[in-house]
Amino acid sequence: MIAFIALVLAQASPLAQASPPPAELKIELYETKQEVVELPETIVIENRRPSLLGKASPSVSKFTPQDSALPPFGTLSNILSATPGVYASEQAGIGSSTSVFFRGTNSAHTAFLLDGRRLSEGFSGNYEIGRYRTYGLSSVEILRGPSSSLYGANALGGVIDCRLPQPLSESSNVRSTLEIGSYGYASLSISATNNNAQGTEPATQGNTVTFTTSHSDGWRDNSSRDASNLLFKSVWKISDKINFDILGSADNGRARLSGTDVNPTPDDWQNDHGWLVSPGIFFRDESTQAAAFWSHSETSTKSYTFATDYSYKVKSDELTAYVDQKVNSQLHLGLGVSYGNNRFNQVESTPKIYINTLESLGFWTWADWKINAHNQLKVTLREDTFSDFKKHFSWDINYRHQLNKELSAHAKLATAYHTPTANDLAGGTVGGVPLRPESNYGKELGIRYENGKDLSWTVVVFENSLTDLISFDFTPPYPAYNINEARTRGIELGVQTQITDTLKLFGSGTYLNTKDFATGDSLIRRPDLIFTLGAEMNPTAAWTYGLSVNHLANRIDYDPVSFAVVKSPDGTYWRTWLVYRYKTSQELSLHVENLFNETAAPASLGFPAQPRSFYLSFSVKY
Repeated sequence: MIAFIALVLAQASPLAQASPPPAELKIELYETKQEVVELPETIVIENRRPSLLGKASPSVSKFTPQDSALPPFGTLSNILSATPGVYASEQAGIGSSTSVFFRGTNSAHTAFLLDGRRLSEGFSGNYEIGRYRTYGLSSVEILRGPSSSLYGANALGGVIDCRLPQPLSESSNVRSTLEIGSYGYASLSISATNNNAQGTEPATQGNTVTFTTSHSDGWRDNSSRDASNLLFKSVWKISDKINFDILGSADNGRARLSGTDVNPTPDDWQNDHGWLVSPGIFFRDESTQAAAFWSHSETSTKSYTFATDYSYKVKSDELTAYVDQKVNSQLHLGLGVSYGNNRFNQVESTPKIYINTLESLGFWTWADWKINAHNQLKVTLREDTFSDFKKHFSWDINYRHQLNKELSAHAKLATAYHTPTANDLAGGTVGGVPLRPESNYGKELGIRYENGKDLSWTVVVFENSLTDLISFDFTPPYPAYNINEARTRGIELGVQTQITDTLKLFGSGTYLNTKDFATGDSLIRRPDLIFTLGAEMNPTAAWTYGLSVNHLANRIDYDPVSFAVVKSPDGTYWRTWLVYRYKTSQELSLHVENLFNETAAPASLGFPAQPRSFYLSFSVKY
């Protein structure tokens, strides 16, 4: 941290000029005053530094929320549902509690970031992704597979990074989107971006902010939801090499919790809110990239379920600094440090009180070696020390072989961990034995094809070996212990192709095989087979038509009456959309969800599918 600050001070300059991209991505932004050269698509999530998407692991996906092929509502669940290797399902509709399984791992096994800053997880370690909207995001980057060596705790199954726009490089604009639909749904989103660019002079200060609010009555008894979300980011260019930014989010939700179809009219509810603020400073020149940021986040939940009042509060602080040094054209070396402090508070009406502070300190280092024109090796090592658990060491080895200009093969071996949650610790442990972090040893082989024009596809074969999974003695106060082991393995595919100038096809598919070694059964609620196929036509510049299908097969779940493990019915869900663009600043769209009225539960037994629903959206850009 001290070395990073010294580096920043030594390199600071009073000149305010445009900061150049890294050497490997250096591209002139302007050929003339008027003609802008299109930048190649990049991702940040895999290395914490910009790199070309075409050279990324096939386990990396990037989505633009404004893509018309994605469904409306601005929820992460819909984006994740289109991602190979990921199964995401909402329990009761838009913005409701959502389960997310990366390659069969648990919902709490995925790290959730906003522009690289960690968002606070809840008391049970789950990120309530229904609280976060995609309006105002420039992209959503997804990394599947164990990733703790770079991102620390809770990246056992993967990482989601919601990226905000870079206001220094975007033109000033205001965009508003109004949506109305079935079951009393209504949503309003307003985004604004501005900077101080003058003529050909680049900007030195810029801002972006988005506010979204929505309401839904729900299609079941006691299932209404109101939610509001704010995202913001401000950036100052201190010199030609140094940027300072401050970003954050705030959200508030009020939800009625409908029960299963066995008990359809409970009087349960949940109110939650949270916020994040994070200042950071970033340095970049031809050979060095460095960053340091502090994040503070708070989240609280109040609910009434099972005739009991619950109240949870979580406060989190994270301080992270890292430096990436390009030693020569073939070798990058890096160092990083991260400190985390999480304060938990639980109050129940029974009564039961749990208050605790968990701290962690992690150090990591990496080497990225371009062996020759066709081979690249990256190794990352990390050690974390915890206040309540033993130290944990994780590592990551990535190898890439460039077969030709468009095709590359990848291999990865990695370990990752997930720290016990406050909910795991609240009831104590069996025999007073300290809990160990849950662990994953992951292996994968994959291929990525990107021709940069009209075709891209990925295929990955993977296996996760999960150990020290945490279970509970179901006798009050429900103490926890490490015992369970599980395995997930499978194949994931993704493809997108522009067949003609007017026709695009896309799809993803996942075959998953899971085993819980404690029971010998498959893991519940993970489909063995998921595939999505879609087509989108643009007969004219003004019109777009689209149709897609999502199929889930071979799931097991708990029967809501007998609680026995039974097979869930397979489900096939169709959607269609029609988009009309008036001039270049206005867009009108119609989406139809569950076109053929599939009744099989997409989430879990007892929570039926949303009936056929219609949604109309109108967007204006000023």
